[in-house]
Amino acid sequence: MLVLSLWLFLLCGIVAADDRRNILLLLTDDQDVVLGSFDHMPNVKKLLQEEGMTFENAFVHTPICCPSRSQILTGRYSHHGVARNNSLSGNCYGPDWITSVENDHTYAVHAKRAGYSTAYAGKYLNRYGEGTTKIVPNGWDRWLGLVGNSRYYNYDLVEGGAGRNTTVHHHADRYATDYLPDVLVNQTLAWLDELREPWLVAISWPAPHGPFTPAPWAKDTMSGHKAPITENYNASDQYQDQKHWLIRQLKPMSNETAAEVDLYYQRRLETLKSVDDHVAKLISKLEQHQQLEDSFILYTSDNGFQFGQVRILKCRQNRLPGGAPSFSESSLTFFGFDNFTA
Repeated sequence: MLVLSLWLFLLCGIVAADDRRNILLLLTDDQDVVLGSFDHMPNVKKLLQEEGMTFENAFVHTPICCPSRSQILTGRYSHHGVARNNSLSGNCYGPDWITSVENDHTYAVHAKRAGYSTAYAGKYLNRYGEGTTKIVPNGWDRWLGLVGNSRYYNYDLVEGGAGRNTTVHHHADRYATDYLPDVLVNQTLAWLDELREPWLVAISWPAPHGPFTPAPWAKDTMSGHKAPITENYNASDQYQDQKHWLIRQLKPMSNETAAEVDLYYQRRLETLKSVDDHVAKLISKLEQHQQLEDSFILYTSDNGFQFGQVRILKCRQNRLPGGAPSFSESSLTFFGFDNFTA
């Protein structure tokens, strides 16, 4: 919930109107940190980590996509009216979310009240737009929202915003025109050319969420990289006996399963190469408009991931770690950066 504390500080009148900073939120999907994903993102390391600061003790309350995203959007825990799981009945873009939460309780609404221009591109909530009616959530001046869950090709985008017609665009499977991470960053870069300051812009990539589809230029660039062998990777029976009874039911991984996990790990790193490239382009755009020194840049993910830790395969995790990590609990990072000198 650290990110929402910062939203409240920036958006709710604690700073004077003429001191309002632009806000750029960079959100990935299922990205780990203690299992090595950031080791292969040189632009993020150089431009954000080394130039900013890391919130080392931030946590995801519920490490499932839709509950976590609804909490980021509102600052609320799951038992306070936001999504409980990834289903419509669990309020993942269900009727209660649309009528009782989205209209008045997201950071976009607070930003508008504080005089910000707002724009959002990418994955929103897992069940967004799956009905017959496609609407733009309240509070957004510019909107390019992914219908449904993360994917890289063959998807629909809802385009619109306050005072604008809402249209649905279908994208197929051509890299040049349809690769979703590139579509999102290109639209975000165009918005940054025209938005009135102060602005709040959010880009929500599908990477590195499955199906782990890298850009053609990144495919096989991480061949040979395998999932880290942590102390609890494919854990022993003795180790598992210390855990919850549900964890104790998990069987050891076979060699075939371990090879599959390694391939997923490789593909995830390759999808993040596009994100790393995009971060450099976004920073360059802010420099072009002389806005970098007046902008807060936040990089985070909705939750982390596991690759065989305590025999769990392809599963989310909830801790945003600092210091020496406990691999049984943690694999997610949160970076918060400001680019001005206090």
